[in-house]
Amino acid sequence: DLMELIRHREIKKEDVNVNVSLKRATDLLTDELRIKRVNWNLALSDHLPLVHADAIHLQQIFMNIIVNAIQALGTLPKGTERNLRIISKFDEAGKKVVVRFEDNGPGISLDDKNEIFEPFFSTKTKGSGIGLALCKDLIAEHGGEISVDSQPGQGATFTITLPSVRTN
Repeated sequence: DLMELIRHREIKKEDVNVNVSLKRATDLLTDELRIKRVNWNLALSDHLPLVHADAIHLQQIFMNIIVNAIQALGTLPKGTERNLRIISKFDEAGKKVVVRFEDNGPGISLDDKNEIFEPFFSTKTKGSGIGLALCKDLIAEHGGEISVDSQPGQGATFTITLPSVRTN
């Protein structure tokens, strides 16, 4: 429902610290992470340049990816350690801010990996299939990209790149 509201919200871009949006997203999901027994770690760069973006949209994108990770990790056998690492860094060469979400969940099959950002595609029985498609669209509206790297049984890494305000 929240993603549906965001879809129709006007984009209001300003210079944003991605780390602040990441912290807000994880703060809002702390209870869910704890309930699902997910160990999470924020490895955020101290010297991250700003991005010109809508802070609310970024927070919602980050929350959607974290919720997906929580759900994937929840499918691991009881007693298995569940880890989520969130990393932010600056790619000097590309002048982009990079955010990575790495989990040790069940991973994604090659077929699903090719479809995962398509509207209405879902691997979940109760999934609508709009979450990642909407994230991809919103990230593109901010001049960025999202990708996934995964092997079945070896977790998944979602990577978001956004152009930084810094031009030098």
